[in-house]
Amino acid sequence: MISEGLRKHAFWLYGVIIGLAIKDALEIVIGHLMVPPNGSMRDAVPETMRLLVFLLTAIQFYLGSVWFFDKFYDAPQPLPLNPDDNSVSRSRNTNYAIDFLFGLFHFLIFFGWAISIDTHQGHLHIFPVLLLVILLYDGLWCWACKGRVTYNEIRKWAFVNLGVVITVIAVYSATYLILILVDIQTGNGDPMRHRIAEAVAMIPVLIVAGVDVIGMITDRQIIADWVVARFRG
Repeated sequence: MISEGLRKHAFWLYGVIIGLAIKDALEIVIGHLMVPPNGSMRDAVPETMRLLVFLLTAIQFYLGSVWFFDKFYDAPQPLPLNPDDNSVSRSRNTNYAIDFLFGLFHFLIFFGWAISIDTHQGHLHIFPVLLLVILLYDGLWCWACKGRVTYNEIRKWAFVNLGVVITVIAVYSATYLILILVDIQTGNGDPMRHRIAEAVAMIPVLIVAGVDVIGMITDRQIIADWVVARFRG
């Protein structure tokens, strides 16, 4: 069993990575707002929207990791009434190394995601693609933890994030199609089509992340519990 001190210092690494990622994201957007590239503020709104999505999602996942490790590794373990009872050890069937490494690589993706906020580098699709990778990442983690006590908890959020991904793709596709139809009717080609569709598609991400952050602050898993209740119902 890993010591409490080493566990806390290892988790401190998460905070450093996410803190540096937030720093890079803020520097990119604020820098462009203060000194617009090419003297144009055309990308101010799309980049600001990306920043909001990044910040709220980063906070959501960081607080989620705090909640997760506190529940499964920092909470005191009950002592069995019967010394021969091994039910407690079975219930604590966890693997800190796997969970920590999956979390570490997850937050490293956030670091790359922060850099992709910049819309002036000509790679407009990297940001939404990395968002989908971050949301779908729990599915891989869930597979790695199959058979352990953490599996059900991770699976809940894997389903939630899968639902968010499906919604984002559907909203983006519908918005993009509508903009194409509008362009056909007006005879204009809108170069902001992708940016507009992306901004609209980010709304579900903001809603889910915001509700989840509020839930964790108030010690409630609002979305995950609702999803579980709907499946059971």
